[in-house]
Amino acid sequence: MSSASSVLQSASPFRVLVVEDDPSFVRFLRESLLTLAAEIDMTAVTRLSSAMAALEAHRFDAVLLDLNLPDSSGLLTLQRILSANDRVPVVVLTGTQDVRQAQDAMRLGAQDWLTKPQPDPDAVLRALRYAVERKRLTDGLIRSQKLEAVGQLARNVAHEFNNLLTTIVGNATVAASASDTHRREHALGEIEQAARRGALLTRQLIGFARPRTAGPAVAEVRQAMTAVRDLCEAVLPRIVAIHLEGQERAWVPLAQEQLEQVLLNLILNARDAMPRGGTITIAATLTSVRRTPGAGEEHSTEPLSDMHVHIEVRDNGDGIPPEALPYVFEPFFTTKGDAGTGLGLMIAKELIEQAGGAIRVVSQHGQGTTIQIELPQRAS
Repeated sequence: MSSASSVLQSASPFRVLVVEDDPSFVRFLRESLLTLAAEIDMTAVTRLSSAMAALEAHRFDAVLLDLNLPDSSGLLTLQRILSANDRVPVVVLTGTQDVRQAQDAMRLGAQDWLTKPQPDPDAVLRALRYAVERKRLTDGLIRSQKLEAVGQLARNVAHEFNNLLTTIVGNATVAASASDTHRREHALGEIEQAARRGALLTRQLIGFARPRTAGPAVAEVRQAMTAVRDLCEAVLPRIVAIHLEGQERAWVPLAQEQLEQVLLNLILNARDAMPRGGTITIAATLTSVRRTPGAGEEHSTEPLSDMHVHIEVRDNGDGIPPEALPYVFEPFFTTKGDAGTGLGLMIAKELIEQAGGAIRVVSQHGQGTTIQIELPQRAS
């Protein structure tokens, strides 16, 4: 048995969805993969629409995806697959040797890249194994960074709960000793208000720590902005104010929890840049962006003018030193010493780019920082 075939052995079949419209290539894959690894369960479809339906109806361990199909072409094919299910690792199949398209596919979230007409079956098995492992490690890193952000908030939550308990205990003493009805009812009202605030705070924190939910990755921007604002206002120092701008509803190709994680990371960074307090503004607007055709899209019928959502997180803090700006998205780079891991902006960039967006930092030392995010708009 080859080394590649042994890596996919498990108690249950390894389920692969092959999205390919060339029947001879599908036959080659089926025969060669089953010869090397009998535990593979392969499902083949010829159209993107069929692939999206299969991903919604069944669980797969990996996807082998041809970018050029009868109903979709180029990198848009990959983006649509990932918007339908961004949990399953994708290995892209193509007949082109276009290195730039391969790099773009990896940036958008593909885990590996293979060229036709007949890739080595061992190489296909290795690509599947590494795709699954890379996806698992990447998702684990994102989850751990999310818990780190929640942990930062939890320190403030402990202080807030101490204030609430002080309010409850103090007013319970007043209510127990009060002789007049009005004073007793007022104290009981304060107790109820503090208890409700504590319950709300707990729900919000648990909500941010919750695991990803299944389903298409589509986030409502205003909802994410409001949820993050409400949680941060409840736990951050009163010297930090958070304002929202933009009333239009818009949806972007991220899971709701992912967009909230990105915004939370940016707010916590802004908070750290304002030790004396200040204002953080989260703004969202719709913009029209003219795009040029990507590789494989030269003859696509897709419109070249897209609606994008422009999100900004602005602060009036200390800003970023010029010598640090080129490195802010590098993993483990931090200006906070032992207080930071250097993963927040890196994870934000990873999530934004996998959704087909872009992120950049504009900052002047001593005059604040603006994080600018562009994401394609999606239907609700």
